[in-house]
Amino acid sequence: MNDPTGLDISPDNKNLVFSAIQNGDRDLFLYDLEKDLFTRLTSDSRPEFSPAFSPDGKRLIISEKEGSFYRLTLFSLLERRKIPLPQSAQSAITPSFKDEKTLLITFYDNQVYNLAQFDMESGKTQLLTDLATGAFYPQFQGGELYFLGYSQAEFSLFRCKPLSPLKTVEPLPPTELSPLVSTSTSTPWTFDPSKARPYKNFEDIVVSGLPNVGLGISTNGTTYGGAYLTFSDTLNNNEFNLLAYSLRSYRNVNLSYTNYSHRLPYSITFLNETIFYYYPTSYWVPDEYQNYYSYDDALATRKMTGAFLTLSYPIDRFRRLEFSQGFLHQKEDLYYYMYPGEKSPFFSGDSLPFSVALTGETTVFHNYGPYSGATYNITLMKDIPLTSSMRNTSSLMFDLRRYYALGYDTLFAFRAVGKFSKGDSPYLFYAGGDNEVRSAYYYSLVGNNLLFFNMEFRFPLVHLALTPLGILGPVRGVFFLDAGGAWLKGEDFSFMDWKDLRLKDSVGSIGYGIEFFLFGYPMHVEWTWRTDLEKNSNKEVKFWIGFDF
Repeated sequence: MNDPTGLDISPDNKNLVFSAIQNGDRDLFLYDLEKDLFTRLTSDSRPEFSPAFSPDGKRLIISEKEGSFYRLTLFSLLERRKIPLPQSAQSAITPSFKDEKTLLITFYDNQVYNLAQFDMESGKTQLLTDLATGAFYPQFQGGELYFLGYSQAEFSLFRCKPLSPLKTVEPLPPTELSPLVSTSTSTPWTFDPSKARPYKNFEDIVVSGLPNVGLGISTNGTTYGGAYLTFSDTLNNNEFNLLAYSLRSYRNVNLSYTNYSHRLPYSITFLNETIFYYYPTSYWVPDEYQNYYSYDDALATRKMTGAFLTLSYPIDRFRRLEFSQGFLHQKEDLYYYMYPGEKSPFFSGDSLPFSVALTGETTVFHNYGPYSGATYNITLMKDIPLTSSMRNTSSLMFDLRRYYALGYDTLFAFRAVGKFSKGDSPYLFYAGGDNEVRSAYYYSLVGNNLLFFNMEFRFPLVHLALTPLGILGPVRGVFFLDAGGAWLKGEDFSFMDWKDLRLKDSVGSIGYGIEFFLFGYPMHVEWTWRTDLEKNSNKEVKFWIGFDF
């Protein structure tokens, strides 16, 4: 069983009841503490939540989902069947017994969840609170009422004397109630063979979720952006991904198909990309470019066309191994090469990259992004030289992320990214800007070896704000420290001067920023200083659109 929730203990302290998912359905389970025995109480397609024992321990009250509503239902432990109750037109969740005839519930009224008491005989609901931000999980103990209230972007525990009813909501007439099926474990549902039909492959292809869109504007006016779309069928056996983005005047398309219908999922990817980055001299000697050259003189391009076949082997729910074989035709060049007498670090030709990657994912996401857990990817890649003109390199790449939740949507986020390549024509890697090393220009840290780190403290500022443009939020703040560097093959490079505890050949950035969500997309405004951990310089204000790492 998966995702257990809504735990309650029987009055005699001998049994636990909870809701969990098994075979795709959320049902009720009973755990005998003395016998160490699990019993499945229900087996139907209607999800059940928040079970609670009656005072005599013979019945359960549950909140049962029907369409978009949550209805109250009794469950007899002796007869193992559901008993319908009178219903109102609004949802009722997190029920508990006040006495044998009265329930305390969380009741949806005027688009807010508040506390109410429910008479099981008459079906009348009496509203007890009228809080603008909601109240949940009522319990009546020792003559006092306990509940969770939501205020100022956090939940708090409240205690009070019994409350007087504010208003009464009458139940719906029996003719307006949709039938509630009483099921037992022996007859969960019926199957009509005459209505069965084979599943059609690629049936009902739809767009999955909100498209991921990114947009950025650098200080020199360069614009870059893109969109990521996912299409899948009814059973998600087949998935298509389209990644389209542009950097300046360059257009890039990446199309992939993934089949999940087997134990060993596979994917086929086709790509046609032309991307640009800045040769590193433009970053290390910015005055030289401002006084003698245009920034475009450092513009390098990489054009790639090819295809990949990838097999994915899931080790468990959180880890997988991926094997990939590809073919790439690459052309790489610099518009203005400053050192014509030296060997060019760029590569143009064909390659057959084979890679093995280990990926792990335990990250828990909230509506604004990652909140806790860890994500990692470690990749080993070898380019197979079938001819002397083909690329012959070995590469190691890793991306390690860790999130430490402090509560109330506050967290520390850490990331380490490394990319290292060696051989006859090692790969060029690049980073900089946005959510990487913020004080560096976009894609201006370039080398056959790349390493950067991020440390961020993220915290909430405003939960939601109603504006003329619509709902704005959540609004969040961040303090950050970045450090990174890149170096070419054979180049001397020291990341740190450990004696003076400052960055040596690498660069860093510190600063703070705010993130707000508009039309569902995260937008960032950040104040950044370049630092070597000893002194700060070059204050800049940057704006970018995209999700945090």
